[in-house]
Order: sequence, then structure tokens, then C-alpha cells
Amino acid sequence: MTKRVHGACNFERPLALNPKALAMHTPYTACCAAALAVLHSGTPNLLHAQVSYTFQATTAAYEPLADFTACNFDLEGFDRINELDGKLFHFFGVPFPVGDDHPIHIGDFGFVRVDNDSSLIIVDGLFTTLEPHDQNSEVRYTVAGSPGARTFTVEWHRWQLSNGAEINFASGQVRVEQATGAISIHIGPNSGGTAVFNNISGPNCGIFYSPVDFSGCYEKIWVEGAPDAIAVDSAATYDFDALFGFPEANTLYRFTPRATTTGLPAAPTVGQAQLVVNGTQLNLQWPAAPAHLFLAE
Repeated sequence: MTKRVHGACNFERPLALNPKALAMHTPYTACCAAALAVLHSGTPNLLHAQVSYTFQATTAAYEPLADFTACNFDLEGFDRINELDGKLFHFFGVPFPVGDDHPIHIGDFGFVRVDNDSSLIIVDGLFTTLEPHDQNSEVRYTVAGSPGARTFTVEWHRWQLSNGAEINFASGQVRVEQATGAISIHIGPNSGGTAVFNNISGPNCGIFYSPVDFSGCYEKIWVEGAPDAIAVDSAATYDFDALFGFPEANTLYRFTPRATTTGLPAAPTVGQAQLVVNGTQLNLQWPAAPAHLFLAE
């Protein structure tokens, strides 16, 4: 891709440097320098090289947000979400305490970013250079649920891709669940078309986890290609190909953690002891516990 509003770069192509795009996380000059160093190395960061999330593509009725808060973006295109300060989230098995030092940010170009002291996660809904489609275009969000089980949902309502035809538009939501660490990308009404963009000009969709300075890629799960025959890229590299068109309305992409919200294995469950008679021998045995048992939220 040619632009990363939140600072990451593509390994395969040089950036068409967009100052607003690069200003997303930290000062963009340092951010881009680190990312370009990774770009030229061409080597994935294997420190966290695994796939911590499962991916599922399904459908569910799309409902526009109600009782929402409209976003108020700063000059760099961010809205800082205060309602989640003091809350603890887990992504990729890592804690992300939200607060003054590390707030959750919504980006006007179609993404959500969450930081901790050393790393960050990015959720790209239909990310690219966006512009209002009409007078109803708006970015808005809701925070719902009980303590420890908040659900944070952002909606980009009727926006269009700057790279596309004038008639292109789409609505979409990103949802983050505190209790489970699950992330969803839900596609709403849009102008359709399965091959109206290419892997650079189209919308970017997926999640990735990296050091806060973009000096490597720990993990990613990226949805790309034709929307009616998607490919999922989980290679730990900064290679972000776009969708060739908008997925059908009501399409739901769900990313579910494989482990607990802490990422730590649960204590194995040991079955009740059994007394086994073997000829003249009397043995006391316990059923084997699962080798790798994780708590389910």
C-alpha cells in the first residue's frame, strides 16, 4: 500500500509519503525512519511470531449506532477516547492499560489504535485516505457494557475512498470487547463492486501488533484480495495489501483470541482418582490432564 495513516510501511513498495498519514503515532519522522529500516531489511520480527487470534468471516445484520458520541478529530486526524481511561484490555495476550499516557485513539481514516509502554495494536476497518461522501458522513462511537466487560464500537458512516470513483461509499464498524479481547469488523451499506480497486488503492482491513516505534511486526491477521474470495495473510511482516472492493453489506470479520485475556495457561483440571486392579497389582491412577488447557471467557 502507499499510505499508512498510522505509520506502518509496506515492505514491497516505497511510500508515497503523506505527512498527515505519517503523523499518526508519535512524531512521524522518527516513526517512519524506524519503519523504513524494517522495510529495507525485508525480515520479519520473529520474537512474537505466532497467530494469537482465530479469524472467521460470516454475516450478521448491520445496525447503525444509536445513542452515539460524534467524534471530534484534532488536526492530525485523531480523537482521544476518555470514557475508557482506567480500563484494562488485553490484545495478543498482552495487557494494555488505558489512561492518560496510553489512551485509545480513533483515526478519521478508518482505524483504531491502542498503545502500552512498548507496543501497539492497530485495527483497520476499511482504512485508507477517506473523505466525506455527503452531508450525512460522520464518525461516531459508543461505549457499552458493565465494568470489566465494556464494548467499544466505532462507526464510519457513509465515507468514500479518495482513490475511488465519486460514487464510491461505505459504512463500517470496528468493535472491541474488553472481557474477551475479541475484535470485529462489520461492513455496512456500500457502493459494492468486487474489482474496483487494486491492492494499493483499495481499503485495508485487519489487525496488527508491533513495537510502538514500528521497528518490527510481531503479528498480523490481514484480509485482502477480492471481497468474494478473500485471502488471509498472517505473516509477521509489514506487507499490507488492500481489498479489491467493498465486501457485501452485513459481512462480519471476527478475530477471536486463542488464549485467555492474560495469555497464560490455566491450571490443568485433574480428574477423580481411579483404583485399577491389574492381576495381583492394585494401582491408583489419575486421568491425564490436557497438555495445553486455556480458560475460556
